[in-house]
Amino acid sequence: MSELKSKVAYLQGLLAGMNLDQNSREGQLFQSIIGVLDDFANSFEELEKVHDHLEDYVESVDEDLSLLEDRFYEEQCDTFDDTDYVEIKCPGCGEIVCFDPGVLSKDDVVKVSCPNCDEVVFINDDDFQSADEPEMLEGRAGLNDEEDI
Repeated sequence: MSELKSKVAYLQGLLAGMNLDQNSREGQLFQSIIGVLDDFANSFEELEKVHDHLEDYVESVDEDLSLLEDRFYEEQCDTFDDTDYVEIKCPGCGEIVCFDPGVLSKDDVVKVSCPNCDEVVFINDDDFQSADEPEMLEGRAGLNDEEDI
């Protein structure tokens, strides 16, 4: 029995010991108030049970999700390590950005952005120079003025 239910039972005992006429207005009022308190106590006890059940369920789902994340990232790292990729250091935040070298041979213009700060680190056209290629930046003024990047 919860502490709240014990307190309601105590109030019911006090009311019974007061020898109030149960048909009087005061007796009916006290009985109604204690009845409502008893209903609240029962509802609260039921909510505690449901909450405990949900808490156990969420913990179980969290553990399962953690296992799935571990497996997923292990597989991603395994497949990522098996393939070649291009690494470029982001000039904005310094994060290393990796991408598939197939982007270099695409006919369409493809922009590669840093997932950390959204700065464009590479565009597969002839005008763009990344910040980690200083030898290619010598003698060039910068980006193409016609294109807003």
